[in-house]
Parts: sequence; structure tokens; C-alpha cells
Amino acid sequence: MAENQSSDYIPPVPTREQELKYLDDLEWELRNRRFRHRNYAPDPSRRYLQDYDDRVTKYRFNYWSKFLLGSILAIPVATWLTNKSPAKKSFMNIPYRTYPYQQNFRFWTFFITYDLLLAYTFAHFLKDTKYFEPLLELQRERKL
Repeated sequence: MAENQSSDYIPPVPTREQELKYLDDLEWELRNRRFRHRNYAPDPSRRYLQDYDDRVTKYRFNYWSKFLLGSILAIPVATWLTNKSPAKKSFMNIPYRTYPYQQNFRFWTFFITYDLLLAYTFAHFLKDTKYFEPLLELQRERKL
């Protein structure tokens, strides 16, 4: 352990000015925090929770923006797969009369399925986990 960090070390008692400065800083921080952070208790873990919440929000925004980009880029591939799929045939070898709305419904069903599957694949393989690396290190330090 570092100097003055032994298990029997007791920090010095803060002066009145230090206490007042800490209380003013705490009050300013609690008044100026974001709306979704308002319910965190004013204890030492609130900064960790706020940081975690911010990183999760950034990760979700990044993931869903890549999902949207992937769905836009996958439109030609999804159209090609839909035209190659059995969207215009029966699953059984029995010929039957199809009405125009049935073919249209089948086309869009297959198209949306393929497009969402390709968009998920695009977003999954390009996702960033860099947001959580500092938090994992913090979590390891807190457990020690």
C-alpha cells in the first residue's frame, strides 16, 4: 500500500471552510444534474451510476444508428433475396390461385424479415464496446 494508506490510517478532520465548500459543491451538483439522474441518492456511487447511464445511452444510440444505416444499406440485398425466395410460391407443391394482395403481403413479409436480419447482423458486427472498458476497470477496483 502507498504511504499513509495503511488499514489504521485516519484522514485529518476537515476544517469548517472545507466542509462548507464541499456542501456548496454538492448542492450545485445536485441542482444541475440531468433529469434522468435526479433520482440517484447523493452518495459516492451516484457519479459511477451517472457515468454508467451516460455510457449506456451513448452505446444504445450508436447501436441503433448502425442498425438504421444497416437497414438502409441492406435494401438492395433484401430485395434480391426476396425475389429469390419462395415469396411467390406455395410451400406445398399444389398450384393455387393467388390474389394480388396475397403476393404483395408475402413480398413485404419476406422483404422486412430479410432487411431486419441483415440490419441486425450489420449492427452486431460493427458495435463498439469501448464505452464499457473504463467501467469494467472501475468495477474491478471497487471489488478489491
